Amino acid sequence: MNENLKLITSYSRHQEFADVFAKIQAKIESLFDWRWISYPEEAELIAAVIRNAEARQVLELGMFTGFSTLHMIRAVYPVGKVVSVDARICHDVEWFQQPDIARCFEFINGHTPEIFPSLAGRMFDLVFIDSDHSPEHCEKEVFGLWPYTHKGSIFMFHDLPRIQHPAATEDCVLRKWANSLVTRGHFTGVILPSVYRVDCAREFGENYNRDLNPHMGIFIRKN
Repeated sequence: MNENLKLITSYSRHQEFADVFAKIQAKIESLFDWRWISYPEEAELIAAVIRNAEARQVLELGMFTGFSTLHMIRAVYPVGKVVSVDARICHDVEWFQQPDIARCFEFINGHTPEIFPSLAGRMFDLVFIDSDHSPEHCEKEVFGLWPYTHKGSIFMFHDLPRIQHPAATEDCVLRKWANSLVTRGHFTGVILPSVYRVDCAREFGENYNRDLNPHMGIFIRKN
C-alpha cells in the first residue's frame, strides 16, 4: 500500500478489517426502519464526528435497536470502544456478543444516571445522549458524567427540534435547555438541522415545517 494511504487510518482500517466492516454494514441494513431509528444521515454524522475528533472512548445513552450504535462501533473499530447504556435489554444481544464485535463494544443494562458509578475509572471522549428527552433528566446525565469526561469531550444530543408542534411560537424546552449549556459557560456548541423525515411528514403533512425535525446538537465541554 502507498505509504501516504497508511496515514489515512479510516481507509487502512477498512482494508485490514474488511470482513468485520462488511458484517457491520449488513447488520445496519437489516435494521433500517424509518419508524424506529435515527436516520442514516444522523447516524453517519455521529460516526463522522467520532472519526474527525479521533474519539476512542464513546458512551451512548439510549441504544434501542442499535442502528446508531453500529455506526459508532464502525467509527472506532478496532482501536476504541463503544459503551451503550439502556434500560431495555440489548437488541439482538447474541450478535453484539460476537468476539470480533465485542472487542469494541460493551452493553450496560440500567437506568441513567443511577448506573454512572459503575463507569468509575473510565474517561469518555464523546457522549451521545438519546435517552429521556426532558431537560431535568438530561441535566442529571450531563453533569453526572462530569467525572467521566474531560475538557474537550464532545456531547451530542438527538431530538432538539426548534418547535414540537406546528402552532408553537417558541423553541422547545429541551432545545432551550441545550442552548443554556452554552450560556452557562460549560460548553461551546451548535444545533444542526436534520433531513426530511417520513415520520414527521406522516404526522404533520408532506410539506411540514422543517423546524419540527429532530435536529442534532454537538457541544464541546469547555472546562
